[in-house]
Amino acid sequence: MFQTLRRLHGHNLENKGLNNLSEAFNNFITRARFFSIGHLRRTWSHSAVEFMKYRRLLPMLVADEGDPGCSLFDDFDINPGLSFKDHRAEDRKVTVTNISSRVTSSQLQSFMGKFGKVQTCHIPSEDRRATSFYGTLPKNPKKFTMAHVTFKTEEAALSAKTAPPEELTFYGQVMVVKPYAPRPKRRETTPVQMGIGIGAAIATKPIIDEGNLSRSSSSLSLASSGTLTSLSSERTGGISFDELSPRALEHIFAFLPPVDRVRLERLNKACLEAAAKSWKETDHLSFASDAQLCQLFTKSNPLRNLHLKAFLLRCGIHLRSLDLSKTIHLLDDRALEYISQLCPDLEELDISSIRANVTALHQLSDSLSKLKKIAYREMPNMNDKCLWYLFKSNGKNLKHIDLRGCNRLKGRCFKNLGVHLEEVLLDGCTRIDDEAIEELCLRSGNIRILRLNGCNQISDQSISMISRHLLDLESLSLCGDKFAKLTTDGLMSLTHLKNLKSLSFDFNPLCTSELVEAIIENIERIELLSIAFAGTDSTLDERALSKLGQLRNLSELDISGIAQVTNNVFSAIAEGCQNLRELRARSCIYLGDQGVSSLEKLPILEHVDLSGCILVTSKSIQFLANSFKTDDKAIENPITIVAGGTCCEPGQIRLRSTRIVVDFNDYTSIGNTNQFFTDGKNDDDDLSDDEFGALSTHRSFIVDALNVEDDSPLADEKSMMEWAEKEAANLG
Repeated sequence: MFQTLRRLHGHNLENKGLNNLSEAFNNFITRARFFSIGHLRRTWSHSAVEFMKYRRLLPMLVADEGDPGCSLFDDFDINPGLSFKDHRAEDRKVTVTNISSRVTSSQLQSFMGKFGKVQTCHIPSEDRRATSFYGTLPKNPKKFTMAHVTFKTEEAALSAKTAPPEELTFYGQVMVVKPYAPRPKRRETTPVQMGIGIGAAIATKPIIDEGNLSRSSSSLSLASSGTLTSLSSERTGGISFDELSPRALEHIFAFLPPVDRVRLERLNKACLEAAAKSWKETDHLSFASDAQLCQLFTKSNPLRNLHLKAFLLRCGIHLRSLDLSKTIHLLDDRALEYISQLCPDLEELDISSIRANVTALHQLSDSLSKLKKIAYREMPNMNDKCLWYLFKSNGKNLKHIDLRGCNRLKGRCFKNLGVHLEEVLLDGCTRIDDEAIEELCLRSGNIRILRLNGCNQISDQSISMISRHLLDLESLSLCGDKFAKLTTDGLMSLTHLKNLKSLSFDFNPLCTSELVEAIIENIERIELLSIAFAGTDSTLDERALSKLGQLRNLSELDISGIAQVTNNVFSAIAEGCQNLRELRARSCIYLGDQGVSSLEKLPILEHVDLSGCILVTSKSIQFLANSFKTDDKAIENPITIVAGGTCCEPGQIRLRSTRIVVDFNDYTSIGNTNQFFTDGKNDDDDLSDDEFGALSTHRSFIVDALNVEDDSPLADEKSMMEWAEKEAANLG
């Protein structure tokens, strides 16, 4: 009895008190009373102290998986497609052989409890033998016996099946844990499988399902199994999982996705410690860009407050950036409270589409003193009062704010912003007026990026304030067709902004030839110019567009939907803009092969969009393919040409040893809509059926005229002339 106690106590100390030996302890205490052994309690007390200390440091290890209020990731199992649990009893049941005859079912259940919670433990031979007075030693012991153990979860059974031999040593014998098989299947088991044990069982019965990510597959991929890893190391020549140092294991966990890291931390103590340390390397958590998180949280299993808290308990203290946008969730005020309490060092935060009250937003502002960038997009019901408290405490330190789609925002909360503000995105804020722009200009004179797309209430006074106070402005966007209080003369004051590098007037009818010429003459540093579908056929002429070639620093240009874009305009742009990388000319119906062929003069061209240019044929595309040849001595980027909606046919273009990549998709419908400045209306609704039919007929006529072969039965020239004279007479 004392030898068994010493072995159990030593094994418990080696595992830092993580074994559940409470039942065995009670049995030994009962026996110790009869022998008056005082040091027995002291020995066990030292082990209990180690156990409680480790439990207090890492409470997630001993939390009840069935408790919905624990901080673990138990609710991840809600999604049936990514469920960790498999309710089939066979997957949670194992067969244990080579057990000492002195082991009882209660002792075996307590021993196997270190792999996970045991639901049942049954030794068939135990029912037919008589036990001693204390229920530990049989009267007629046998040399070996077997048992069936059913765990509560599948991952616990997998941990037991993949455990190394030293973790399965009990009463001096190495037990063998095999997958449970029904009686008919057990008869078909070969002696080799019975001898090899778990390694052969895994080899003959594949468990990993690469198509379905689950806890079992993730656990098996990094499971601490001596037999499995030794077999794999012998085949591949690598090292086993148990031979990795804690530092190496920590680095491995740092590269795993967050969901896999949470799953694998339940595997064993080493994985738990490595996962806990690896979270310190996580300073960015995005639910929008992580593909695994997007697959996990769906309409049937949305992101809840409990899930967010489980993440933030692990990595919140280390986070610098948190993005909760573009994910299906049921987050509310409690989620903002968790962020306030668990993420004190956040610098970037995106809480778009999370509805919260004034109190939660105020607490968030008070707690995040280091916040520099905040995004609260697509909140049509959020008014100035809520945003006032959001900016009240940390507004002076903010550098970037993104409030796109907040229709009720008037801008009175801008009084809490400071001089550090550099980027302001207000697309779709239809109630922003001159007073709000004045607050921005007077309080935040260092703004570099300003987007006012769809801000229909601003007037020439706002543009004047911007040109006089925001002298460091580098990017300005005034897209939309509802600026009732703006005039072309008012936009002329933008030419005083000498540091502008990006300017956008998409769908803006106020963009005229005079404005374009003034921009070309006064803003020489401009690198991005977008005037897609801007102006009208009478206000924008070919002469002004040809002067775009004078912008030597221009790298990106969008002149889609402008009728005056012709071959001459394209030739002038290709002649002067040698730094041009991206060129979009969608729906330019008067652009032909001659203008497209002039693009051979652009040495660093990367992307050309010709969607809907109905006069462009395969001739010009083939000419560019022959001009931009690949050079084996130098690595050159490919050039993408979008030819959807043109007269080009895939079978007419030969792309061999060329940098040209042709995309035959038509993107013309994409450029005609914008969610932030159409006021919920589609611009395509203004196009009548007659105009659409005329455009389709025009394109069909040109395609037929250029591509359809002549099937006339007239073979000689004389018959052709006679037929032509007859048709001309009929046509008058």
